[in-house]
Amino acid sequence: MCIKKVGRLMSRRQGTSRVFSSELRPASLRTNKFILLSFLGIILCGCGSISQLSTNTVVATPSKIAFGNVAVGQTVTASITLQNRGVSAVQIQDVGASGQVFSIVGATTFPLSLPVGASVTLKLQFTPTASGSMTEPLMITSNLAPDPTAIANISGTGTPGLSALTCNSNALSGAGTASCNLTLNTAAPTGGFVVNLSSNNAAVALPSTVTVPANNTSAGFTATASAVSAQQSVLLTATGSGTSETFAISLQPNTGAPKEVALSWDAPESTDDPISGYIVFRSTSGSSAYQVLNTSIDPETTYTDTSAQGGTTYNYYVESVDVAGIKSAPSNMTTIAIP
Repeated sequence: MCIKKVGRLMSRRQGTSRVFSSELRPASLRTNKFILLSFLGIILCGCGSISQLSTNTVVATPSKIAFGNVAVGQTVTASITLQNRGVSAVQIQDVGASGQVFSIVGATTFPLSLPVGASVTLKLQFTPTASGSMTEPLMITSNLAPDPTAIANISGTGTPGLSALTCNSNALSGAGTASCNLTLNTAAPTGGFVVNLSSNNAAVALPSTVTVPANNTSAGFTATASAVSAQQSVLLTATGSGTSETFAISLQPNTGAPKEVALSWDAPESTDDPISGYIVFRSTSGSSAYQVLNTSIDPETTYTDTSAQGGTTYNYYVESVDVAGIKSAPSNMTTIAIP
């Protein structure tokens, strides 16, 4: 910029005028406050020009993505939007992270051209492969810079997940206990890993939590069952870090000592085919699988079942056997409910 002097600068004071030379001279103290300078006396000459500052940039929203705690082997996703806020189209060759736990997934493919003002939304995925905190920059490769540059910050923490829940028995009769064990898919971190436990039936009590010690992959606990008057089903559930496992237990009433059932039947009417004895069959109600109760052919027309269990309903029938060992057709069936 340069300054060109033109015309004369004038001062006015109550009707009087003074003309100074074109050389700029400071006004005296006496007249300084009355001087009015005309800005037409100074102009810009063509010593250069002022150009608009131009930039080209791509902005990520959000600029920080925190996935939080995610179980090892599990996957969570989040969206991130890239917008061209520059003055010309941007050619994007790739967007991604250096590690394997964070990745871009979905239908968007690279390279792509991003016009001025346009945006593209990407799906970012976090799949931890080990326990611990992980942080990486999200990098963009484009014509804006010769090397990949960071456009956002992404973080997440891998935590253990449940892989199994087992107990040493899936059926309990009366009051009793079952020893149970839960297993993680990776070792517990420093300080251990807390697993929440629950039962959908008050007849089986569990501790509210169990802690897997640091560097271990399993821990045990006890399921305590109360006596019930009828068969009940119970589902145990263990949850931790967004994962869960279940185990089913059947509760049976405590029937005590076996009951006896006295059976009797009529012999076949007189026939030329002599009968040598009988075979007694039994099944539980609703089952088509019958078992033979007497170990040998019984010549009597009575039989006492000494292995019946309380709270169970049984079906019985008898077959006769002749001297040649040929069995008859089954007799009628009788049903007996044991209290």
